[in-house]
Amino acid sequence: MSIKQTIFFFFIVFIGHANAQGTFEIIGTTGTQLEGKKIFITNEHTEYSGIENKILDSCIIKNGSFRFTGSLKNPASLVSLYLVWPNTGMKQFLLENRKINIRVVNSLKPNLLASCLFENAPITAQQRELELARADYFKKFIELSKKEQEYPTADDSLRSALVNEYRLLTKEETDILIDFIKKHPNYYVSLFWFCYDVTNRIISRPDSALALFKRLDPK
Repeated sequence: MSIKQTIFFFFIVFIGHANAQGTFEIIGTTGTQLEGKKIFITNEHTEYSGIENKILDSCIIKNGSFRFTGSLKNPASLVSLYLVWPNTGMKQFLLENRKINIRVVNSLKPNLLASCLFENAPITAQQRELELARADYFKKFIELSKKEQEYPTADDSLRSALVNEYRLLTKEETDILIDFIKKHPNYYVSLFWFCYDVTNRIISRPDSALALFKRLDPK
């Protein structure tokens, strides 16, 4: 069994023990700008374990509110909350089996759901900590994305510089994720992203991957 298979096996075992099948309820409140809009929730493209319930639901926002219910097998599932076209808005968060309140503040941003505020969502709060830790990285990533538009017409020297910048930025994000996991070994978010992201980044260093995995102690 490879190191990645070994880690994934123990992750599934952990999920089995941590699994407490229950139900979730999302109570959302919005401003007037979303009244009558159709809102969706899904884990269709973000469910990585292969054992989670499929989530795909929608409703119309009425009287400034919306509601979703369902159940999860895992402690949490990464889901996307989004508006139907031609409205624009999407917010990803880690859904849990509990009653979660989501407040959408009226926004002038292109992403109308960017201002979502969550209550009674501890794992989403953990994810927010990780997003703050990666804030500088995301700014650099946006700037690099702008530069990459020049890649098709760039000379060999510029292409080499862009590739090198991309490699350095990838390493920076990997280091941020590893540092976050080491700092928060009891966070479910640390286990989640270790299994579904970090292992692919450091699989060429199996001893380091296994050592990092052993430090995890999610509650």
